[in-house]
Amino acid sequence: MNRWSDRLGSIVSMALLGGLAAASYLLSEWALQPDWQRASADRAGPTALVYGATIVRTNRDGLPDQRTQTPEIEQFADGQSLFKSPVVVILRPDRPPVTVTADKGSVSADQSLVTLRQKVVVTRQAFGTDPSIRVETESLAFFVNEDIARTADPVMIYRGTSTLYGVGMTLNQKTDQMTILADSRMVLPRQK
Repeated sequence: MNRWSDRLGSIVSMALLGGLAAASYLLSEWALQPDWQRASADRAGPTALVYGATIVRTNRDGLPDQRTQTPEIEQFADGQSLFKSPVVVILRPDRPPVTVTADKGSVSADQSLVTLRQKVVVTRQAFGTDPSIRVETESLAFFVNEDIARTADPVMIYRGTSTLYGVGMTLNQKTDQMTILADSRMVLPRQK
């Protein structure tokens, strides 16, 4: 019986010694972790702030096809970004650029959806026989992979001297085709 109690005492002593060693190791790793790493792991807010940013997206040939400028970007741990006062310029070789401004913007974590909010204005200068265009709405979602922009909010479209009102809009960026989804009304200037 004495042998059994000696073995049991040895096993318990070894288990306690192993547990003490593991606890010491974990405590030392936690103590050596930088303060910024512990703080960012517990934080719910942005993980990075970028000031005065210009982001350029290129096409397959490596030429710029979109430029985004913003005074501030907040980057979050999940990959989502928030923009303040973004200005997006869509560059096209055969037509004038399209400029989009807003008070706020966000980019999804996978960067497939760009959403602009509050005082969204889309402009394009006249070219050829097409008059200038100005679109005003409160939100606009750009589906990057599809080159489509959509809103469910009321829109006002100024095309040359005519004005079109409606609710909801889809814009195909490849063809410049705009579709008003509901309640459309057009105001044409008087003919002289």
